[in-house]
Amino acid sequence: MNLIIKDIWVVAEYLSADLLRMRKHVFDSGLFKCTAGGQCTPECLFNIKTNKMIEKLRTEFVKKGIYPEKHFKTAERIKKEGSPF
Repeated sequence: MNLIIKDIWVVAEYLSADLLRMRKHVFDSGLFKCTAGGQCTPECLFNIKTNKMIEKLRTEFVKKGIYPEKHFKTAERIKKEGSPF
């Protein structure tokens, strides 16, 4: 595993210890606004696959119950109605 990515996960684990306090910061950071399209990767000097990193970070936050409420509602509509609308 790339050392930088490993360091990011160490930081993420440290921060996850107090995630409820950080909920607003997580949302304001853009973690759930990023399209995860991978367009940042070519710009990264360390060739970090930013879209994969974003997906993994989102997954960890969702596991801890931190995610935008509207995403949850959309997921529930898809499960129930087969459509987000």
